[in-house]
Amino acid sequence: MSITLVLVDDQVLFRKGLKELILSFGGMTVPADADNSEELAAMLSKKTVMPDVCIISSPAFMKHNSRDIREMKRKYDKTKILVLGAYPEEFAVTSLYSLKVNGFMLRNSKPAERKKAIIDMQRRGRYWPGFAREVIKTIDPENIPVSDIKPRHQKFL
Repeated sequence: MSITLVLVDDQVLFRKGLKELILSFGGMTVPADADNSEELAAMLSKKTVMPDVCIISSPAFMKHNSRDIREMKRKYDKTKILVLGAYPEEFAVTSLYSLKVNGFMLRNSKPAERKKAIIDMQRRGRYWPGFAREVIKTIDPENIPVSDIKPRHQKFL
């Protein structure tokens, strides 16, 4: 089974290096890459490639205030989105989770973690590292055990 990926990053050297790393994992193809989410949207609308996973860097993501991401999630709901960020920021995780992005990982992650993230995205439909899961637990009520909610708050809910 081959996993098809598209990379979006405004730094050509990083994008090309990431592509070579991904190809070295085997069982993965990267038929296209883009400078930004606008370029990605144009590529997807032409249906030149339909990726299983799209890896988008946070600068490319933030550049257009996530409108392209929302549109992509609406039009291409089977494509999973993994955002790369520079820092483990709670705000970034919260924003991405609310947009229904499928995962987040740090740009400086080790190759083994990148491979695991891509495989998890394909198999499970998501990848959130430990720090991101902790943030998600605080914002997603389904992830908060009832025992952690005070009785008066349970009554209110």
